[in-house]
Amino acid sequence: MPLAIDTPSPLDPEGRGARILGQEITFQLIAGSVVLLLVLAILLAIVLRRRAVTQDRAPQLDDELGRRWIWLGGVALPLVVLSALAAFGARSLIAVGDDDAPVRTIQVFSHRWWWEVRYAGERVSTANELVVPVGRPVRLLLSTKDVIHSFWVPQLDRKVDMVPGRVSKLTLTAEHAGVYRGECAEFCGLQHARMGFRVKVVTGGQFASWLAAARAPSVLPAGQSGRKGLRTFLDGGCAVCHTIAGTPAAGTVGPDLSHIASRDRIAAETLRNTRANLGAWISDPQHVKRGVLMPRLDLSGAQLQALLDYLERLR
Repeated sequence: MPLAIDTPSPLDPEGRGARILGQEITFQLIAGSVVLLLVLAILLAIVLRRRAVTQDRAPQLDDELGRRWIWLGGVALPLVVLSALAAFGARSLIAVGDDDAPVRTIQVFSHRWWWEVRYAGERVSTANELVVPVGRPVRLLLSTKDVIHSFWVPQLDRKVDMVPGRVSKLTLTAEHAGVYRGECAEFCGLQHARMGFRVKVVTGGQFASWLAAARAPSVLPAGQSGRKGLRTFLDGGCAVCHTIAGTPAAGTVGPDLSHIASRDRIAAETLRNTRANLGAWISDPQHVKRGVLMPRLDLSGAQLQALLDYLERLR
């Protein structure tokens, strides 16, 4: 399923929150444009009137007219415009906060530089990818494992900061099925620009099927190469940081890899999930994302190929 848009914009809303914010932006843009045109028209009128005054006749000062312009342009107009902006802004704030009861709670943890996603009560954990049902509100509990990050899916809802020691909340309602790109909107270090994720919005039936598949343990390798790959994973250092359900690997430092083969991208949206890219990422992660906390593993060519054979079966 391709991304709905390569360069997501809040002006192309596909979610309830983004639609409300889009209306707010549009209203402020129209109001600001009207005020700008009115000010330019007044300035033009003043210039034309001054030019119409002949040199042999001094302009007549009209105190009453001057006071009228002060009241109209300096008091009445700003009061009307600012009141309208404040009223529409209050309406937007109320609408954003007036969410329906969420059908599911999802925990999102930010790391340098990737996203951990846990479905509360479902024993499901994934990375850099949220799957949600279309048209149904879900409650996101947002927290950070290190520095300040900011969760943002421009087409679906507003930005929410993730501050150490605090859990932020966001009720997300996607109105159309599709795949939407999200990103960190707060500078968080060297690989901030490569800290993306995606939100997959699917039908209720597709969501139930995905949840059942994600809840299932990983498939144990059947062939010799796959068994060797699992042994490489467990003994080569991968299991220290990563978890694969159904195996002794229970690391919590890096992403859960129980179903890594089902993901479209790896390294927080940096690479397409192909065998070549996965091999390059395992062999030399610093070459792909300099400063990333994943260490380089000293694997032989045979070990790497066996490990790839195993990981490619984890759907």
